[in-house]
Amino acid sequence: MSDYPKNHPLYCTKNRLVNGKMKDEAKSKILFKFIGLGPKAYCFFGSELEGGTFEKKALKGVPKYIQKMNIPYEFLYEILTEQDKLICNMNQLRSYKHKVFTVNVTKSALHGFHSKRYINKDGVTTLAWCHYSIPK
Repeated sequence: MSDYPKNHPLYCTKNRLVNGKMKDEAKSKILFKFIGLGPKAYCFFGSELEGGTFEKKALKGVPKYIQKMNIPYEFLYEILTEQDKLICNMNQLRSYKHKVFTVNVTKSALHGFHSKRYINKDGVTTLAWCHYSIPK
């Protein structure tokens, strides 16, 4: 936890920048809003220790030009609660049989649908498939 202040009880540089180790993304600050759309796709708000607020977004799978548009927290909340999708068109370089092509790709970048679990009617809580309380 090397991102903590040096006077914090959990401060330690032993695992600094070691892959696979847990990190505190908020750096010991208090969070008050969080949206998690999937692994490496989240946004949270917190309060600074000296007052004020901060925001952090990680949107893996979303093209950089869309991330730079400054997607608001409310938009991500709507994707989660309304089960919407953010669909992106992007141009990519692909090679096929040692020839390089530019390809226009349409991709579902962000969505609130979790295909690996059953989503309850509240839209937030989930159950594992084959759980006894899933309506048939």
